[in-house]
Amino acid sequence: MGPAAAADGPPRVTDALRGEHGALYALFGAIRDLLDEATSDGARARLLARLLAPVLASHADLEDGLLLAAFEGAEPGPLAAMEEEHRGIEGRIQALDHERDDARVRDLLEELLDAARLHFEREEVAAFPFAESHLEDGVLRRLGSEWAARRGVRLD
Repeated sequence: MGPAAAADGPPRVTDALRGEHGALYALFGAIRDLLDEATSDGARARLLARLLAPVLASHADLEDGLLLAAFEGAEPGPLAAMEEEHRGIEGRIQALDHERDDARVRDLLEELLDAARLHFEREEVAAFPFAESHLEDGVLRRLGSEWAARRGVRLD
């Protein structure tokens, strides 16, 4: 985080989560590249899925535990779909864990990458702007501090 951002205080949680999306997009690209190098290697696809799963789960847990929790008792608008989509992504991960056919594992991993990318885009277009328009800046920044603490990111 640069000096200008530090002078303004912690990041808004929505900005921090968008930043995670950027890093995850790069990871998605690297996974696709590795899949392309191994046209029929189910073991590689399984390994890549096992690496991706906890990263996606951790990200979803932060979104649910910080952003969605901030709307407890209020109308969450497009954030309600966010949690449902997280469960759908979890379901895809579980399907990957149980699949034994190598070709199907690869297909399921590609479907997971596509679903996660589409989900992130929906959050960036609808859910995060909704949160920014319905939560005060101080709340968004307090949640940004909590994000940093949970991620082990130093803000000072």
